Amino acid sequence: MTPDPGTPGQTAPGQPAQAAPALDVAGLCVDVDTPAGRIRLLDDVSLTVRPGERLAVVGESGSGKSVMARSILRLGDTYRTTGSIKVAGTEVTRLSERQMSRLRGSTVAMVFQDPLGALNPLQTIGEQVAEPLRVRGTGRQEAERAAAAILEELGVARAAERMKAYPHEFSGGMRQRVVLAMALIAEPQLLIADEPTTALDVRVQEQVIDLLHEVSTERNLAVILITHDLGIVAGFADRVAVMYAGRKIQDDDAGRLFREPAHPYARGLIEAVPRIDHRIEHLVGIPGVPPHPGARPSGCAYHPRCPFRMDICEVEVPAERPLPSGGTVACHLFALEGNAS
Repeated sequence: MTPDPGTPGQTAPGQPAQAAPALDVAGLCVDVDTPAGRIRLLDDVSLTVRPGERLAVVGESGSGKSVMARSILRLGDTYRTTGSIKVAGTEVTRLSERQMSRLRGSTVAMVFQDPLGALNPLQTIGEQVAEPLRVRGTGRQEAERAAAAILEELGVARAAERMKAYPHEFSGGMRQRVVLAMALIAEPQLLIADEPTTALDVRVQEQVIDLLHEVSTERNLAVILITHDLGIVAGFADRVAVMYAGRKIQDDDAGRLFREPAHPYARGLIEAVPRIDHRIEHLVGIPGVPPHPGARPSGCAYHPRCPFRMDICEVEVPAERPLPSGGTVACHLFALEGNAS
């Protein structure tokens, strides 16, 4: 467990101190009040992301991926949050809204799935990209120079000229580059990209993912990529966290997870993805649908859809267990002889 900021660590004399994780989430629960009563959206999620690491968070709609992202930035006004969220060693749950506003952008930033919706149609591209610096006190000319430089870096041709354009004058792929420039201009340590390739064609999707990979490598930037599309994950992520019904059910090295998925749900997701390395006559889908957050079954929420369910799955929520690979899995199968065979 990561020590609190200021707590002496275990570093040996003469050795450099180890950098705090870019993100350290422990026991995160998120509830929301509805006319039907309080509903738990996220249940006991723990997650660590190291500086420069690329983590993909995958799962079907309603699994809790975006709720987790918004909780990290404290963007859910109606959320009731418990647990710990540390960004670069700072416990964000204890910050005032003013302190949190300073942290957003400068330490952690987010790219939303709808770039057109994230941009103000009445402001020029240049004004919007420069704004994160302007609100921190940077002068107009310096902020505009920085905006032009980062747009150029992200592949926007004639950036200084196009800063005078408005969002509707850019294509979907170019708008995503603009939103990414807004997120990166204040040089955060952690970037959260929430479905950044939604509604883009396959060619532009590849360009956006390549760009995320490039800026992560060049800036030693930790990235959390939230997606339901496993097809874009394999070449990007160092690690994959699989979410289902508000819980993290597997967390493992990306290569190992694709080769040997441990949790039955992770296995089902991967078997439903077309492969280019061998021929598959028929893709195998996962039967059923994810449960509504207000009507999750008892025990393991996946058990109604799981081909390996046992009696215990219906009554007891599985704890996270270590895998030989170094990852973790939350599945009762792994209480039996430590494996799913």
